[in-house]
Amino acid sequence: MALKEAFDLIGGLGLLVRHKSVTVKLNLTGADFSPFLGRPAGETMMTHASTALALGALLFEAGARRVRFVESAPTRETLEGLLVRGGGT
Repeated sequence: MALKEAFDLIGGLGLLVRHKSVTVKLNLTGADFSPFLGRPAGETMMTHASTALALGALLFEAGARRVRFVESAPTRETLEGLLVRGGGT
């Protein structure tokens, strides 16, 4: 997996996350999820759900005790709702 290899090249995740709670700030780029270049926001300018899931798996594999995904948006929508609306799921 390319993401794991990238982290391994900089010394791995273990020393940073083992036995810790880890917070990952997603990049949803606001609340305007208009298509970009004919593609949904979830495939262009916002973090794709599969990338977030892959990172979460790597963090747990490296020994993280808990992983929290967070985002700040100018709406009261749930994170799940934002992801669905952005087409990233």
